Amino acid sequence: MTRAFVIAPALPLPTYGGNLLRWWQNVVALSAAGPVGVFGLRADEPVPPPRDGIEVWSSSSDPSLTDHARLNSLDWLRDPVAVPWDAYYSTGALAELEDVIERFRPDVVVVEEMRLYRYVEPLTGRGWRVVIDASAIESELSRDLAARSSRAAAVVRTALAERSEAIEAATYRSVDQVWVCSQGDAESVRTRLGDAASIVLVPNTIDVDAYRRDQPYRARSTMMFPAMFAFTPNEAAALFLAREVVPRLAKSFDGLRLMLVGQNPTPAMLDAAECDPRVSVTGTVPDVRPYLAEAGAMPIPLFDGTGTRLKALEAFAAGVPVVSTSKGVEGLDAEAGTHFLHAEDADEFVAALTRLWSEPATASRLVERARSFVAERYSWDVARRAVGQALERLAPASAR
Repeated sequence: MTRAFVIAPALPLPTYGGNLLRWWQNVVALSAAGPVGVFGLRADEPVPPPRDGIEVWSSSSDPSLTDHARLNSLDWLRDPVAVPWDAYYSTGALAELEDVIERFRPDVVVVEEMRLYRYVEPLTGRGWRVVIDASAIESELSRDLAARSSRAAAVVRTALAERSEAIEAATYRSVDQVWVCSQGDAESVRTRLGDAASIVLVPNTIDVDAYRRDQPYRARSTMMFPAMFAFTPNEAAALFLAREVVPRLAKSFDGLRLMLVGQNPTPAMLDAAECDPRVSVTGTVPDVRPYLAEAGAMPIPLFDGTGTRLKALEAFAAGVPVVSTSKGVEGLDAEAGTHFLHAEDADEFVAALTRLWSEPATASRLVERARSFVAERYSWDVARRAVGQALERLAPASAR
């Protein structure tokens, strides 16, 4: 039995974004090995965890950790070694966290995301093993975004890439284990650190049965793109669909709709919806599955990012055909033409979506193959096995 404690930027329920889906996946997988405690840094009103085996489910009481103006500030640029993630740290939250952990007495502490790197050092050398779940390689993401940005934004993102690269290296070396969600991310960490870090692949997975629908695919000209839109690549994808794809598809499909589903929609997205009644912006929703049930396709026009895309897995499991860039399904081992249709620009997205809605048999084949693929490769059972093996690798050191 392993007692595991998870620290996350927020409690992972409800799972209204890809990051929260991963945090909740890890909690569920860890609970298969023993009791779990969960602490969220954001001072939200916690909902009760819907499963046994979770002994602690609490969040910080520090109101500064919900101050979005503080979290989104560029004040960090004034300090040559600071990063924006420093806004997730507070001494009050650390004191609360240490008190909860000491009472829980874990064998393993899992820190979700590099954003919480400042909590790693105070938690090492305390009699438990420390894991950092690097669900994204932040320095690589910043460099990708810098290459596509205006000059002023590129300066900021390049500075963040350089600073975060140093922080990542130091953090990876200080912990007992690093979890990554794709083979590409594992190679990236290994290339920079060699054998200095113990790297374990814990893939992004979903509760396949929770999304499964028995109805056959029915062609309908409704697109759904779920995301956390404060993340710049997601906003860019939403605007690409609203401005470049919808007007072209509307010439061929009456009743065309685009649903942009998720938290933190930007002013530009709201303006796009105001100008085009075919575009709707929902904001935060408690459950994406009703929107998946309405969708006839999920286009994923992502051009930046690291890791893997849970939105693609959700669509596969829910029986919604996917049209995606290579980046949008990166790390998933999905095959173009077998599990999804590939597109890299507006013309290709329009052509692929037109094909789906004009050839229901093609769409149905994609749906069935994708359902089998996600059930075999990306179900919660896969995550349980990966996390169990990771804990076994930590066990000898823990026993000593």
